[in-house]
Amino acid sequence: MIFYFTATGNSLQAARMLGDEQLVSIPQAMRGGMRFRAESIGIVCPVYGSEPPDMVRKFLHEAAFDTDYFFIVMTYGRSPGAASDIMRGIAAECGQKLDYFRTVRMADNFLPGFDMDKERQIDTKFEQHIQKIADDIRARKKRIERVKLRDRLIYRGYVAFTKARPDQCWKNITYTVDDRCIGCGLCEKVCPAGCIAAENGRAVHRREGCQVCLACIQLCPHRAVHMSVDEVNPNARYINKNVTVRDIIAANNTKK
Repeated sequence: MIFYFTATGNSLQAARMLGDEQLVSIPQAMRGGMRFRAESIGIVCPVYGSEPPDMVRKFLHEAAFDTDYFFIVMTYGRSPGAASDIMRGIAAECGQKLDYFRTVRMADNFLPGFDMDKERQIDTKFEQHIQKIADDIRARKKRIERVKLRDRLIYRGYVAFTKARPDQCWKNITYTVDDRCIGCGLCEKVCPAGCIAAENGRAVHRREGCQVCLACIQLCPHRAVHMSVDEVNPNARYINKNVTVRDIIAANNTKK
């Protein structure tokens, strides 16, 4: 059993390639009972500044897992930072023994930092790396990825920067909606937290509970939703080529 959190499809593709027949979206899982039993249970989610999305953290704290083998795989762009240390700490807080933890590099979809047109061209060797992780999990290997010195320094630099410029921290970024919005409602369907919805023919975003996952921005067909900070390339958007918008809706739409 694999629980996943996805906004533009990277973690969904990773979850699919791990080969488990039972994939469950975390936003959907949180709508029902929170006790789960399986021989193997895993979490697949992105790295946000070395941390998991807030919803994933909440899920880990509230869910009860009855399993012989618990693993976490996280997707990242330029650096996983100190994700291994942080996730090991969260698992300990939840009283959950973590048997396996790995990160895997994919396209970085953080718009203030990267050009989506260029990200699509980068060969991260993702398929090769995720296949090795899948083999490890099938073999029930026990391994916790160590944080490399370079990534630890990147994380420390990130923490220092966000303390000096809290407006630039991903947790504090807000969204705006311009006149190109036609009120189609797609943003509402792809939001995992129900933070954006069409009202009176135009999308309205509410910051409370927002995961800053960028799904509404990346997938808006009219590019009407924007961030409160500058983007590297405002004309470029990203969705994993192996995932459809319909897949994202199925994972994140909690108002079915």
